[in-house]
Amino acid sequence: MALSLPEVIDGIAFVLFLALSLGYHVFYIVLVRRNPSWSARVRMARHRLDWIEAVVKRGERIMAVQALRNLIMTNTFLASTMLLVIAFLAQFVIGPSQTTAFHRGTDSLWYGGTPVEVKGVLLLLLYTLAFMMFLTSLRTLNHLSLLVGNEPDQLRATEERDPILFLGRKLNHVELMTTYGRRSVYYSLPVFAWFYSPWLFMVVAIGVWVFFILITDFVRPSSREAATASAGSSSVAPGPK
Repeated sequence: MALSLPEVIDGIAFVLFLALSLGYHVFYIVLVRRNPSWSARVRMARHRLDWIEAVVKRGERIMAVQALRNLIMTNTFLASTMLLVIAFLAQFVIGPSQTTAFHRGTDSLWYGGTPVEVKGVLLLLLYTLAFMMFLTSLRTLNHLSLLVGNEPDQLRATEERDPILFLGRKLNHVELMTTYGRRSVYYSLPVFAWFYSPWLFMVVAIGVWVFFILITDFVRPSSREAATASAGSSSVAPGPK
């Protein structure tokens, strides 16, 4: 079966999108392992751990529960929004073929469906992943709102680990799941552009990656972190021959 030129361009754009997305995240992981001071996620994880330590030592449990409640409300709103979007998309993607534009034609590259159907299914998968991530973060937040009110000695005896590290890891897990959910929403923007043009699809995808680099993923190291990194690199550098 011969493929039309639009189908070929769609396929190339999709493969490039997957390859570049994977390449960016592999690059990010490698860079963060070598230079964690450049990672916004690593820095915020330290701040959250410091916050948990301050809350536990000062006994400000009410303030901690209020802050966690704000996070619960935010993630509840995001999860509810994703559920509404999923229900809306499902009407087009898996609705009756005679009543939706997503089911026009069956003989194409996409295993019996049109390219438009595939884009709709991809959107549905992205929003479903976002919903699951927000739901998982809500579950951990509900647990954390109870654990933060417990006595540190009781947590240490039950969990057999430092209570500050235990609570800090729980809070960082919440942020990790929320980040995955938000990132799924970010990646849905290029897919929406793909409905109009594969070229617009790649332009918006590049814009999303630039947004990750400039806004969400990286920070400038502090002077102390830069000095520590330079001292570490000089200590392992080979001497003159």
